[in-house]
Amino acid sequence: MRKIVLIISILLCVLSTCAQGIPLLKNFPLAELPKEISYTGEFLSCTVWADKLGENYLIISQSPVHKEVLPESTPISSKELYARHYIKDGEHYSILWQLYDFLKDGYCGMFSVDYLCEPYVNDFDRDGICETWLVYQLGCRSDFSGPNLTMKIIMHSGNKKYAIRGERDMLFPQSYGISPELGKFQMDDNYRTLPESVRNFGIALWHKFQVEDLKYLME
Repeated sequence: MRKIVLIISILLCVLSTCAQGIPLLKNFPLAELPKEISYTGEFLSCTVWADKLGENYLIISQSPVHKEVLPESTPISSKELYARHYIKDGEHYSILWQLYDFLKDGYCGMFSVDYLCEPYVNDFDRDGICETWLVYQLGCRSDFSGPNLTMKIIMHSGNKKYAIRGERDMLFPQSYGISPELGKFQMDDNYRTLPESVRNFGIALWHKFQVEDLKYLME
């Protein structure tokens, strides 16, 4: 119980101070994207802000679910997620980094390769270069028995990549009121070198999205 209270305290503390490290963000609709900026698949969002690097454009997108049948009659589903970070310098746009992730697995009733939220953008270490956070899940299962969906939090500061990876916890309606486990996750070596304020925000994000509420699948 103390562990739960500690995590909630960290979450509230980090999110309450978040406004101090958030730049002015704009969301560009597809129709307003500069013609020099491209993306792959279905457009989801474009977040724009300014920092020491210049004017930043972060686009996230996805493919549809592809279904195919292999020669041995095995059905396969696949889907891709994309992200692309552009920097505008004068009239020139250059790519700072790109993300590509995917899942290809046997056809199942519950196939999910999805962003769980819009990108988060902040500057907790106050170096003038914003951190960007992408949260998404990947998984395939036939029923409620598992396996748990994989969740990833990918953070970039400039062109440097940091990651937290692990599994989401499944929450059944009959378990409402029972505190879930605190999620299994692993920080990569780069992530462990980050300032404490930045590390704590990522951990708070993990616990914000760690639980997959299965109520919607049982209605």
